[in-house]
Amino acid sequence: MSRSKNIVRVWDRTGKAALLGKACGRILRKSMEEMSLQEHEVNLTLITDVAMKSLNHMYRKKNASTDVLSFNQNVTLPSGILLLGDIMIATPTARRQAQAAGHSNVTEFGTLSIHGLLHLLGLDHQNEKDAKRMFALQNNLCRKTGVYA
Repeated sequence: MSRSKNIVRVWDRTGKAALLGKACGRILRKSMEEMSLQEHEVNLTLITDVAMKSLNHMYRKKNASTDVLSFNQNVTLPSGILLLGDIMIATPTARRQAQAAGHSNVTEFGTLSIHGLLHLLGLDHQNEKDAKRMFALQNNLCRKTGVYA
């Protein structure tokens, strides 16, 4: 597998998840490499449940928080890199989900990061056929990147 020039920019807007953000950045870069993406960029932002609820209401008309949202951009930057878009993870929700599932925060945040990336690449889970395809790819990437040990 050759090294590709992919960029993942990570922001922790909660002030409480910088290490998880770094882990997610590595997982996303590995996932992009596994998918043979080259010269792509993704932004990952870790946010509060309040901020996520606001975004979910604004863009999806749902008055509740959710764990992850993706916002496609698909814009070629002056550098030639394709900006896929933004992934937002609600840190408190993800932590609660990790605890409820009995696995680590890295496993939960990594899975959500990959899930968001797949949405940026156009995959969805609105019907059974699409869901089966998306979740199979998600699980494969989680195994290959070490999210699922």
